[in-house]
Amino acid sequence: MGLLETTEDEGVESTTRSSTVTTTNINANTGITIVVRNNIVANGSSILEMASSIHASYIYEAKTFVYYCKASLAKDLDKMILLLLKISLTAALRGCLSISATNTRKNMTSVQFTVGKLDAGMAILLTEDHHLIEFPSLLLPKGVTSGSIVNIAVSRNVPEEEKKMKEFWELQKAILTKFASEEPEVPIVRVKNITQTSLILEWNPLSLHTAKLRSLDIYKNGTKLAQHVPSDTNFIKLSGLDVDHEFEFHVVIKTTAGEYRSNKVTARTHKMDNLTGIRVAFGLFEEPEPAITELKDLLTRMGASWSEEVSVETTHLLAQLPGGANYDRAVQHSIPIVKPEWLVQCDRNKKIQPALPYYIVSVPTNE
Repeated sequence: MGLLETTEDEGVESTTRSSTVTTTNINANTGITIVVRNNIVANGSSILEMASSIHASYIYEAKTFVYYCKASLAKDLDKMILLLLKISLTAALRGCLSISATNTRKNMTSVQFTVGKLDAGMAILLTEDHHLIEFPSLLLPKGVTSGSIVNIAVSRNVPEEEKKMKEFWELQKAILTKFASEEPEVPIVRVKNITQTSLILEWNPLSLHTAKLRSLDIYKNGTKLAQHVPSDTNFIKLSGLDVDHEFEFHVVIKTTAGEYRSNKVTARTHKMDNLTGIRVAFGLFEEPEPAITELKDLLTRMGASWSEEVSVETTHLLAQLPGGANYDRAVQHSIPIVKPEWLVQCDRNKKIQPALPYYIVSVPTNE
């Protein structure tokens, strides 16, 4: 006889087998998986005992053929390893054994399937209780065709699972450290430059840290305004307000880190006789001096203010002629451009005067 011989179940003198199903899993890290259903005994030592001696997991189902070895080989460990490998390969060729290239695990689940149809890289597998699954045919052993019977064993890879979970939480901690260590700062809102019908709502430049701004909304008396605020500005001028009326304002910013609401501020627009909200700039004059100096003195007596250049805080531009940088900015920001007589009439009447009759350009009116 050669190293490995096969014979029928009947008439084997030195080989016996038990009728019970036996499964052993000696070493979970072995590269070979052999599953046996009928224990085979050769010269007083079972194959499972031999497998235990070389730390191999051995599973084998004997149906028609019985595998046995010479007694002399059982004493040689190296040859025994070679023998088990040949047993595995021979049994695999006969379709009664599967060898797994992955490590085996405890509590492994094995299911027997009948190959139904092979098509387009997929195999239709049927269980004994007539359940159907699709399985990649690339993962099936070579030579499997329709009608072949295969065993698919599934085990939980706990070490790899723990490794992936550890990597996941390390990533979460890194994200938390980089992007969530500092939350965006809540905007602080304040009101300035109140007039009879307008005011400026201002807040500190947004400090979002690692977050990004999605939207910034202004609320007046609890109602969201439709006015758009550019992300690079920190103020908004609200016009068209009712005279001598109280309003409540707050700001809501929505960021990638969440939503943040500012403090609420209350402001009342001025009465008609309150001229302190007037803030003018000067355009072109036929004779700038002493006209501009006299207008500045008048503004001081009224409690109003002035600036050299037009800004968002400017309420009116005083000029006698069109043109100039301040004129262009006033037109751009829709600031009324009026003659100096408008300011004189405000002081004389002790209340704010309509700007329309004093425009330095012709404004069409509906008759």
